[in-house]
Order: sequence, then structure tokens, then C-alpha cells
Amino acid sequence: MPKLWNSLGRQTIETSHLENHAFTKEDFISNTRVGPKLKMSFADMGLSTVINSNNSNSSGKRLSGKIRADFSRLRKWDRHAKSKKNHKFSEPFVLLDAIRSNLGLSESIVEKSALIYRKAVSQRLSIGRSKSVLISAAIYAACRSTNTPRTLRDVADAANVEKKNLQKS
Repeated sequence: MPKLWNSLGRQTIETSHLENHAFTKEDFISNTRVGPKLKMSFADMGLSTVINSNNSNSSGKRLSGKIRADFSRLRKWDRHAKSKKNHKFSEPFVLLDAIRSNLGLSESIVEKSALIYRKAVSQRLSIGRSKSVLISAAIYAACRSTNTPRTLRDVADAANVEKKNLQKS
């Protein structure tokens, strides 16, 4: 385990990966605090919300009128938030998965591509560009940064986009 030194010169132990040593399912569950890792290649990053529509609590009892109305409102807002937030990412990430299978890319390259695409969208570089061309450019950039041998032609053919448009993006 790596040892670190804090600002006062005292030796400390890095604890960020102590929880990751689980050899059985029970060890994993008892050591997990927040659930699985975030996946950048999912539109909701793997943090989906599910609000059940059967208007009963966990023991099966029927909810009161006020609580039913509250949950109805929460379901409506949840649907609204999902449709607004995920529409920028759901279509490109489906294409990302298809290109991954065509090119035989590793999971780390897919995650890096998704991160590059998310940064491009957040910096408003996606305006006026096709989603398929932009996700293809993100894949090519991820391949270049990880020294994975893929050419522009390979990525363009796998994504069914023109090489010229891919070069511009």
C-alpha cells in the first residue's frame, strides 16, 4: 500500500482503494458505500432512477392521498428530467457502442471517448455538427491518446461517416 505524506510532514496511508478488496459477494456488499462505478458511456452515467407506479409502500400498504399525489408529481418530474437530460447523449452512446463492437475497442477507450464527447457538448462544440461525426471524432481522439492503432478511415468506415467531416471535427 502506498504511503503518503501530508502537509505537516506526517506519514499517512492512502485509503482510496482499501474497500476494493472483495473476494466474495458478501464482502463486496459489506464494503460498498455508493454502488457501482459511474459509466461515462451511459446516458445517465449508470445512475438511473426508478419510481414505482403501483402507489404502495415497501410493505405493500396503499399510500395515502397526499403521498400518492406527491409521488405522481415526482414521477412526472423524473420523466421530464430524463427526457431533457438524456436526449443529448442517448443516441450518440448507442452509436458509440456500435462503433466499439465494429472496431474491437476496449472499455477504457469507450469511457475516454464518452468523456471527450461529454466535454465537447458541455463546451458547446456540438452546435452545427452531427452527433455521429462528433462521437466518431471523440473515438478517434481517445484512440490517439491511448496509442491504439486506428486510422481516420477505420473510424469513419465503422461509423458510416465521411472521412472529410471526421477530419473537420
